[in-house]
Amino acid sequence: MSIEYVQVAEEEGEETIELPIEKDGTLLLSTLQGQFPGTSCLKYRNSVSNAIRGIRLTEGRLYPPSEDGWGNQVYLCAFPKNKNRELPSLPPTAPPVTASSETWCGRIIGFFIPNSRFHQKKD
Repeated sequence: MSIEYVQVAEEEGEETIELPIEKDGTLLLSTLQGQFPGTSCLKYRNSVSNAIRGIRLTEGRLYPPSEDGWGNQVYLCAFPKNKNRELPSLPPTAPPVTASSETWCGRIIGFFIPNSRFHQKKD
């Protein structure tokens, strides 16, 4: 019984690492992340369109792009986008709070507090 491998690189043009695939032809995400921490999936460059294609990931298993398997294609690591990137500034959706609106809000809140809390008997 021979073990089959898939070639993976962190980025295009970098040295590849061969990772073992499972008997069902899938690659475990845990195997990929063991060599490339932080990787969330795989992608590859389509030889016909030259576009980047993503590899399907379901329940921790990466599936080959075709029925023929992984082939001799070099697959690239896909990392999550930086969550700390700067988002475009949006116009405010509500007017700024002013002293008069704070007073009005305080009056509304006070309306719902029972009077017994404010008028307690003092002995």
